[in-house]
Amino acid sequence: MIDIIGMHGTTLDCATSILDQGFRLNAGRCGSGVYLWAKGPFSYELARCWHATKCYDEKWASTPEKACCVLNVVGKTLTLNYLDFEAPSFREIVELYLYETGGEGEPSDIMSTIIADIESEIGAHLKVIRKQVTVPPGFGNKHIKSYRRDILSSCAIAYVIRDLDVIKNVGIVEMSYA
Repeated sequence: MIDIIGMHGTTLDCATSILDQGFRLNAGRCGSGVYLWAKGPFSYELARCWHATKCYDEKWASTPEKACCVLNVVGKTLTLNYLDFEAPSFREIVELYLYETGGEGEPSDIMSTIIADIESEIGAHLKVIRKQVTVPPGFGNKHIKSYRRDILSSCAIAYVIRDLDVIKNVGIVEMSYA
């Protein structure tokens, strides 16, 4: 079994809905899923910055209460249903795929194709993907020197939970009305 622990930044209204009814799968670069910042020294700040970015982008335009809420999410999955995009052996597969196809298409389409090919090959549904992602704008402006932000921006890790049965516990870490 693989333990999944991460932070999810959202609005207070969305957090209330998540706690009452559970998460919903939303679209993203690795397909539909619940996107979490993997537990680490900056996961809380990454979740807060994600919330701020989405409020700025007006993702939650119809949401009356846009206060930030950071959720701690805990899950478990079988090794068979887990894909670590950052494992060296898998990165070689991605590089070969991009070389053979010329890397044509949108990143989300390329990822979806790679994931579908792997699922077909192993005969199992990938429930969790661990993936390096770009940090949201504004991350680290207060807490990290600019040159350190450049280093971290290329190595932040997220989990994409593609099956809601993986999630075992959700709790509020912080609510901010400011």
